[in-house]
Amino acid sequence: MAKSSERTRREIIKAYNNDPEDWRVLVGRDTGRHLSVLISHGEELWILKEEQINPYKSVGYGAKTYQDVELLKNISPYTFGFRPLTRSQIEELTSSMEKKKSINEIIMDLMAKKPVSFKDIASPMVLQGPVIHSPKPIDYISDKHRQLDLKLKLELEKLLHRKYPQTVLPYI
Repeated sequence: MAKSSERTRREIIKAYNNDPEDWRVLVGRDTGRHLSVLISHGEELWILKEEQINPYKSVGYGAKTYQDVELLKNISPYTFGFRPLTRSQIEELTSSMEKKKSINEIIMDLMAKKPVSFKDIASPMVLQGPVIHSPKPIDYISDKHRQLDLKLKLELEKLLHRKYPQTVLPYI
């Protein structure tokens, strides 16, 4: 059931490339300060539990389950995805930043475009997101999913104690 978060992320990327529409991403920390990531696509829901070991490496576990389709739909009017920018859009963004103008309207227009798979990106720049941050992302899921999240947390803590004790035990 639970797989490494790295393997789970590869599974998610493959699913995204097959169908880049209707994704949602919610990120936050649990009470143990571990990173909790909820990624949904239609009825599919992936729950990842991770700990950053250093700036270049994180470890953790993930699992795929199923959800009520409406569960995460209310967190953002926009779906997650990768949206390539044209040269004129890049220039418009750059110009707005240089003139210290609000870029909200430009970003909202870009977010309204359909996201594309990685293979369809030919632009030098891509708008990614939105990734919604929440202090308690687990509050958005059902009791059944909370139990899965707890199992992932326990597995992560076992891994940290075994392989990375410096992340959970104080230095002496």
